[in-house]
Amino acid sequence: GGGGGGGGGLRIPREPEWYLDDQYVVGKKYSLEPFDYGDVLKKELKDYRTYWTDSDFVPNRKGEALRPATMEKRVQRVLLYLGFLGNVIKAVDDPKSLTLCAVLNHHAVAAYIDWCQKARLMANSNIVENMSAFCSVVKFIHRNTPVAANNFSELEILSRYKSMRNRLSSKALNPHKTSTDLEAEGKWLPFELFIEAIESLQREFDDAVVHGGPNSARLLHDLCLLRLYQACPSRSGEV
Repeated sequence: GGGGGGGGGLRIPREPEWYLDDQYVVGKKYSLEPFDYGDVLKKELKDYRTYWTDSDFVPNRKGEALRPATMEKRVQRVLLYLGFLGNVIKAVDDPKSLTLCAVLNHHAVAAYIDWCQKARLMANSNIVENMSAFCSVVKFIHRNTPVAANNFSELEILSRYKSMRNRLSSKALNPHKTSTDLEAEGKWLPFELFIEAIESLQREFDDAVVHGGPNSARLLHDLCLLRLYQACPSRSGEV
């Protein structure tokens, strides 16, 4: 049956390499859309956010409150999983019947990981973050039950997900590439050349300002970004 979008009652593809079948290919936006949130899910998401971000004492929550940005990423990962169930594999007849309890179905989660790895080619480190989000949902669902004692140590589903996460995590530890490796791939830029490029762009910008070129705003944008990289070593995310 397709009802009850909880832990049970989900239709999951059984055949190997199911993700190669055309019937499972959908558009670019996989996350569950707001118009497909059922009333139960809306309330759950609100309570889930509060449970992990409330700075006051929260019973059975171990550790500090999560920052809103971290929480938002976790919510987005859970919504991607629910979208996978509702829109990709059509695990339920009506996506509105899906609730956070769908995270408790480890067969569905295993199918989701399969899809992330093989159909979406998601990095293992990213899937590890998804598993962390699922663990936080499991704790939220069981927050008021006896298994919450001893930091949920008796909770079988949580142990199962942590084990899956650890296996993925060990695969995600790729050795760092050397400058020689990067040079061979055409991804290495000597610092001197980088500085030359910035100086050249600076001259181009100065010239555009003098002559009132329409492109000066874009040049300033690029120049600022490059100057940031010059001032402090950082990754693109921070910039």
